[in-house]
Amino acid sequence: MGLFKVSKRMEKSMNTFGFIGMGNMGYAMLKGALNSFSKEDIIFTCPSSDRREKISEETGVRFAESNAECANNAKYIILAVKPQVYDVVLKNIENVITSEKVIISIAPGITIDSIKGKLGGSVRVVRAMPNTPALVGEGMTGISYNKEEFTIEERDTIEQFFQSFGEVVTVPEHLMSAVVCASGSSPAYAYMFIEALADSVVKYGIYKLIFIYNIHSFYKVLICDRQCITLIVVNIFFALLCIYRSFCSFF
Repeated sequence: MGLFKVSKRMEKSMNTFGFIGMGNMGYAMLKGALNSFSKEDIIFTCPSSDRREKISEETGVRFAESNAECANNAKYIILAVKPQVYDVVLKNIENVITSEKVIISIAPGITIDSIKGKLGGSVRVVRAMPNTPALVGEGMTGISYNKEEFTIEERDTIEQFFQSFGEVVTVPEHLMSAVVCASGSSPAYAYMFIEALADSVVKYGIYKLIFIYNIHSFYKVLICDRQCITLIVVNIFFALLCIYRSFCSFF
């Protein structure tokens, strides 16, 4: 009977998501995971004790005092830390990583083989690149991993995790650097473009909120209509041309 209880506790811990790092992206992913998984299935840690306590109070998710404790109590270990501290974090957790665990890395430029080289060849790694819209559940994440190393159930869990804060697409690892540009960095360029347009409409006396809502509407058209962007532009152009001709007919 005692052995059965120990086995159940181990099984429980091995179905847990462990977040190492609670910056903007780590926090966004944790909040997203709560949409699909129980708070009892999640554990996290970060260097600041004040932040650990604050996030735990906000979300009801338990925290670990160290990286090793967090990794030891999770099956899916999300490394949500800056690339420059990866070596330190991997060193912290190397003694508790087994072949049953899954490392999820969101650091740009750090390859699957690089992580395997530091944690041992038997470790299984998912390389991912989410983006900041994950903060509102609208992220687009590119992921790469060797599907042959994972069971069907594990692959489903990985997909479900990333879908908890947006959409996910699987790509070959050699395209992950392109995903960084196309998905990870593109929001910054879009925000700069939107800001420039918003500032220009304000200059002509239009409320910025009207323009921002239009951007939201454009997004919904692109997602729901699924037309070619060029076709959408052409349709708008011809609509504006008709308005212009109607306007000219009065003079």
